[in-house]
Amino acid sequence: MKGVSLPINTIVIVAIAVLVLMVIGGFFAVNVGSGVNAIELNSAISSACNTFVVAYNCDISKIHFATAQFKKSGDSTETSIGLDGLCDEANLANDICIVTKCGCSAPRGTGGGTTTTTGCSGSAPKCPAPADDVNQICVGGRWICPA
Repeated sequence: MKGVSLPINTIVIVAIAVLVLMVIGGFFAVNVGSGVNAIELNSAISSACNTFVVAYNCDISKIHFATAQFKKSGDSTETSIGLDGLCDEANLANDICIVTKCGCSAPRGTGGGTTTTTGCSGSAPKCPAPADDVNQICVGGRWICPA
């Protein structure tokens, strides 16, 4: 009976080791997959921003027309998505997205080329370091630092 127990113990230890490796592998696969999607999203936003800045001169009323190819989570193929949809995927409001991601100075095109400053009062505060010599701009009623 002792001769039979050694292979059974070995099989149990190998099974536990395989299970642990599968759990560790699954953890890395899930985290790497979400990182790849974030990289692809940033790449798509950069591509759409390039179109938005060059073709539409940061006119926020044209944000939907600046598109890029992107595969949303759960989709099997890439589709053409407007910059507004890409900003939504990144959980950013459109006005914040075009300033922080596209480098536009402020949203234009919604009020005759002007931006409402409801919620922002007084003179513009300075941005924190390293851009501490740059004034913040009012976007969507909030002070933000331009990109």
